[in-house]
Amino acid sequence: MKASYYRARALAVDKLGPDADDVLAKLDAAGLMVVFRREVAAASLADAEVLENVTLRAPATWAAPEQVAVITAGGEVLNLYVHEDAAGQVGEAVQLQTVMGHGVDVTIDREAEVLLRAVAVDR
Repeated sequence: MKASYYRARALAVDKLGPDADDVLAKLDAAGLMVVFRREVAAASLADAEVLENVTLRAPATWAAPEQVAVITAGGEVLNLYVHEDAAGQVGEAVQLQTVMGHGVDVTIDREAEVLLRAVAVDR
């Protein structure tokens, strides 16, 4: 395994605290791994809107630049293209939502119909 994998895993253990081993075991059992994220440039976020506790729907074969459905807590469905720098985050968030039951917070540009950032949140 690459050194970056071990570094990411060590940071995850530090952030997850006492439940880290259980969380990482669930991820390992599902075939998932801890990775570093690439962030969208700050300039892209100038007119962004944050939506909390959404549901992401993507086909099992999803890959950027295909659209994903963002379903808000109020039931609004937004079909958005994923910014190329957020593709890894979206895939990760969908997996964590499915495997671990996490909520997802997203940052979007509603006018451009682009999902800029997705973060899985343990609620």
